[in-house]
Amino acid sequence: MSRSGILRRLLDILRPLYWVMAISIIARILNLLAGAALLAIGVYAVARAALAEPLALETVAVTLVMLALFKGTVRYIEQYTGHYVAFHLLAQLRYQFYSALEPQAPAGLQRLRSGDAVSRVIADIDRIEPFYAHTIAPFFAAIITPLALLLVLGLYHITLVLGLLPFLLLIGVVAPWIAYRASRSPAAKTRIIAGELSALLTDSFQGVREVLAFNYGERRRALLRAAGERLRNAQNELVRAGAIQNGVIEAFIAGGVLTLLAISAWLVRSDALAVSDVPVVVALGWMAFQPLLGVSGVINDFNGAMASAERLFTLMDQPPVVREPAHPRPFPVNQPLHLRFEHVSFCYPQESEEKSVQPALDNVTFEIPFGRSIAIVGRSGAGKSTLLALLLRFWDPTAGRITLNGIDIRELSLTALRDHIAVVSQNAHVFNTSIRENIRLGNPSAPEQEIIAAARTARLHDFVMTLPHGYDTPVGELGNRFSGGQRQRLALARALLKHAPILVLDEATANLDPETEHAIQDALRETAEERTTIIIAHRLSAVRMADEILVLDNGRLVERGAHDDLLMRNGAYAHLFAQQRDVWEDLHQERVGV
Repeated sequence: MSRSGILRRLLDILRPLYWVMAISIIARILNLLAGAALLAIGVYAVARAALAEPLALETVAVTLVMLALFKGTVRYIEQYTGHYVAFHLLAQLRYQFYSALEPQAPAGLQRLRSGDAVSRVIADIDRIEPFYAHTIAPFFAAIITPLALLLVLGLYHITLVLGLLPFLLLIGVVAPWIAYRASRSPAAKTRIIAGELSALLTDSFQGVREVLAFNYGERRRALLRAAGERLRNAQNELVRAGAIQNGVIEAFIAGGVLTLLAISAWLVRSDALAVSDVPVVVALGWMAFQPLLGVSGVINDFNGAMASAERLFTLMDQPPVVREPAHPRPFPVNQPLHLRFEHVSFCYPQESEEKSVQPALDNVTFEIPFGRSIAIVGRSGAGKSTLLALLLRFWDPTAGRITLNGIDIRELSLTALRDHIAVVSQNAHVFNTSIRENIRLGNPSAPEQEIIAAARTARLHDFVMTLPHGYDTPVGELGNRFSGGQRQRLALARALLKHAPILVLDEATANLDPETEHAIQDALRETAEERTTIIIAHRLSAVRMADEILVLDNGRLVERGAHDDLLMRNGAYAHLFAQQRDVWEDLHQERVGV
């Protein structure tokens, strides 16, 4: 994305608040002109007094006080309006960023580390603040204010204008352009490395138990230290460019002031300028440089804002893996949902070209009438979770289609589709809020009685009642205050509260003890006719009571039938069952031996 394209896009975001920014620009210009007038009148009064020339001190004093009050007022207006625009637009940009990322998840964000995403949505967006608050108004003020002061100097003598103008151009155009070019690459590098460091820190915090358990602390600290060194080096490049720019600008300002003094002395000798006007001329020349310093001082911030905006827009502009239909068909509400997979095949996108890619699913066909319980089993990598990802439209099939009551789910609204499916996964996310709010995620408007009923079915209620704060108990970040089994039961309660006609249990009882697992299965069986249940599991104890069992192997549907029938066939399912039975028998013998 080009810099001009990024700039146009940032200005387009500003469009609804153009009038507020205009007020900020006008206030900044008036503030600078008032400052120039204060200084000019002040030095003029001092010069007249030093030369014993007549002066109306009362008038001068009143004028200076009024100018000071006016300057303070417009300064306040400038600061308030500039930051109002900046903070309003940053909040809007954060919302747009998340709204753009949501349709890409999870398929489109697999390569994005969560720490880098957090860095973009917080640090990168904050880096855009100087663009709105400290760049736009100073830019316009740096054009208008020096021109106004040059006009005033021209009233004294045109030579003063011609002497000062080259230095203004050097400071206002040449120096910023050189600084912009010099800091552009370091600014981009700084934002990228900062995102990498944020991702590394996030990984370290989330994996701190493993770091300690494997005594990986020193090596992890070495990685963080190396990333910090890379960030420091990039920041040093940025600071170096800014320091050189400031040194050059100071030299140009000194040259400009000395030039004005020399011209003024020549004009005084030529009787073209009064002695008392010399301080005024120098003061006006000095103040003409101040708006330009405001622009030159934010070059590094401007480059940082452009680099951050590029990181944001690059991610936001990625096309989603699945798209909403332009004209979605009405969802078949108030009728039993008949789910069907028709010759579904799927291959995950490859990062590099390969001669042959093993499909995750290959020509899979089955159907599930409403109210039936279907189990899907198979070895790791057989394609079980891929079926769920396609049903939820995290991906779309490479070939074939999935239908609900004969309607291809790609023709349905994503929101409507996912509203009718509840999912409990082995690693279900638990939010850092109360137990009640985590369960209520399934149905935000659910009354307390329904929340408790869902928790009872998930065998969570009795545990919650042992806690001092009950359902108001915070679960901690990633649910770290609870065990894996407790988090899984909370996720199950959340799914049950949704009252969705399709319930998917993806290794949902993997972290539960056998007694709790059987109790939950019995509770689900009591209401099985109210929904379609899809059970994805490795533990075959979780699928024995399903109406039908589908066996996947290398992405293909190799067997289907009831538990007893599949055992009699002595095929893939019987082999899986025998392996798990042997494992359990070995464990039982070991316990007996102990």
